[in-house]
Amino acid sequence: MFRMLLSGLAALLLFASGCSEDADPAPAPSPEPPARLPEPTFDPDYESSDYSADGEVVVLQRAKEGRGIDLVLMGDAYTDRMVANGVYMRMMKQMAEAFFSEEPYRTFRRLFNVYAVKVVSPHEVVAEGKRTALGVTFGEGTVIDGDHETVAAYAQRVPELQGNVERLNELVVLVLVNQIRWAGTCYPWGPFSLADGETLLEGDYGRGFSITYSTYLDAEDLVYTVVHEASGHGFAKLADEYYYEDDTRIPDDVRETQLAYQYYGYWRNLDYTGDLARCAWSRYLADERYAGADLGYYEGGDYYARGVWRSSMQSLMLYTEGGFNPISRETIYRRIHKLAYGDEWQFDYETFVQYDAVNRSRKLHALRRPQPPHGPLAPPRWLDRTRPLLAE
Repeated sequence: MFRMLLSGLAALLLFASGCSEDADPAPAPSPEPPARLPEPTFDPDYESSDYSADGEVVVLQRAKEGRGIDLVLMGDAYTDRMVANGVYMRMMKQMAEAFFSEEPYRTFRRLFNVYAVKVVSPHEVVAEGKRTALGVTFGEGTVIDGDHETVAAYAQRVPELQGNVERLNELVVLVLVNQIRWAGTCYPWGPFSLADGETLLEGDYGRGFSITYSTYLDAEDLVYTVVHEASGHGFAKLADEYYYEDDTRIPDDVRETQLAYQYYGYWRNLDYTGDLARCAWSRYLADERYAGADLGYYEGGDYYARGVWRSSMQSLMLYTEGGFNPISRETIYRRIHKLAYGDEWQFDYETFVQYDAVNRSRKLHALRRPQPPHGPLAPPRWLDRTRPLLAE
């Protein structure tokens, strides 16, 4: 029943080289965002002439244990001179640091493979009449779009991913756009195989490919947009917890669709039933070890003021300060361990709570800004599964 509902309703929601080791491994993540970022250039008249580095793959990190969870990083609107002078790779490393800046990613970083693909664009601005390699455009509000097929093709320059549908099915691609702007959008494929866009990937831990696009206004914005779009939406399949103050109730058809996706591990940080006893975080409410946490059953989320409930008043998916809330951390923890160790790994609540002690006592997070002053980032937009992303 869920399979049929998901396949049917998801269709209605469609929106529109060699490999080198990096000699300078990324440093351990810090809760402090960088004071400044590398100086980009935005000369509208400059045009690249040297594409020799285009498609080169740099290994930023290899997993130290487990099967290895893959992340591929790339940028758009970076010209040949920005690749040659090191700005491109410094921005890729900063994006990697942002992804791992919050728990549980910081603790389990050792389970990830991180690759950067050099992408040389003709121009270094996103503007009418200018060309960039990944075809990024800006839509209404904070929406970023791009040529998803080209992004996926660059990701498949990584030798370990070429022809490996099993690994590509779980891949997250992070795209950083060379633009001083507040914007970010995640494009999930859904829990379906890239091979045909129809075969469901079995599992309750949010399986599926995704692409995220981010820009930034300053160093802290870079951390925030990457954490929210890539760490939150792209990898963990978390829903936005914010809502609009218009007293709108979630429509029944949208609710049924979201419940179907929850069956496959998506949007676990929200509840659509109105039943406190059935919500994913009910055991945390009864656990005295979380008595000091910001936990409850608060109405409002997924852009609707009514008919959706969230667990906290502070969350990185709600545009407020602090880290991921407990149910979001559990969701991230589950997916990391399933991908790293396979289906034989089984979640154990007490083992998770023991690990999570670091978060119950930790007051310092990478992001301290009470609320981004620029408005919410765009909701996730489903990739069009009728358009193949695998290289021929």
